[in-house]
Amino acid sequence: APPTTGLAALQVLDAPWPDAQTVASFDDPAFAVIQGTRIGGSDDTARPVDDAPPGLEESLRYEWLDSTFAPGARGMGLDLETKTVGIYLARSTAADLELSEGDTFTLSVLGRFMTAQLAGVFDYFPTWDGDSERGFGVVDASRVFAQVNVAAPDRALVYQEAWFATEAPDETSDALLAAGIDDVVTRQGIEEAQQQDPLIAAGWSGILAIAFAAVLLLSAIGFVVYSYLTAQQRGLEFAILRTLGFSKGQIFSVVMFEHLFVIVAGMGLGTIVGLRIGAIMMGFLSTDERGAEVVPPFILGVSWTQVLLVWAILGAVFVGTIAGVVGMYFRLAVHRVLRIGDA
Repeated sequence: APPTTGLAALQVLDAPWPDAQTVASFDDPAFAVIQGTRIGGSDDTARPVDDAPPGLEESLRYEWLDSTFAPGARGMGLDLETKTVGIYLARSTAADLELSEGDTFTLSVLGRFMTAQLAGVFDYFPTWDGDSERGFGVVDASRVFAQVNVAAPDRALVYQEAWFATEAPDETSDALLAAGIDDVVTRQGIEEAQQQDPLIAAGWSGILAIAFAAVLLLSAIGFVVYSYLTAQQRGLEFAILRTLGFSKGQIFSVVMFEHLFVIVAGMGLGTIVGLRIGAIMMGFLSTDERGAEVVPPFILGVSWTQVLLVWAILGAVFVGTIAGVVGMYFRLAVHRVLRIGDA
């Protein structure tokens, strides 16, 4: 640029600037008038003219006419392909704006306008509080940044956070701190903070597994004790069946038939009651450490694979117990049992 003298910022020169260099000729189609500074686009025009400074063949003539609204910035910039920007909005936000999927509207970012289209709606999104009254949307940041920054030479839209996947987290954190970025959150730090909670430290999965194993063990012990005491009390009845010629398989069938109703009723009712208790209790557990409702809410899911596994384990215990009871009946001395019964 030419040197300035006095108070005047503009000068009329009749000779080429000393040491002048052409930065851009603006005859490349990659340059165009900055758009997005007003709704509907800018009406400014830029065209080459023959009226050029000394030493040059032509110059760029930039013209504009403002009738009501003057944009904050105008000029030439990169001619980027400004397609419609797809945006996803929270369902409540779309309802407040009275927008439906596929509708187009004008989106304003940092005072720069672009055409956007509602690509879809959602109910939940990570880090977003669904109970918040503020609007929320998800958009391709690179496309929005490109359109805003090319139309806003006086200010820039930049990222507010960055995520790093690294094999050396300590070195990465130190490098960020050395660069003046002091708000660094690491996965290791989050995990250490969570481990301060005794329930998390113990592990919900481990606690539930222990409780599950305890209930399963008590159920098996209860059935074994019940079957043993029943066998002691009903020895005379099965001794009579043996004298009538019942084989071991027939006695096993009789014992299995007797216990089948207890087993099926107990396992069936236990499963139904467990599902109902789970559905009721989940409503009281769906709060965070501050007492607020968790987002998204709990959804009760039943792992039928594990349910079938429990049924299979209990079924094996029942069959083994019944087989032991039948063996006990056949080890009884029939004549001794009958004499005891007569007495």
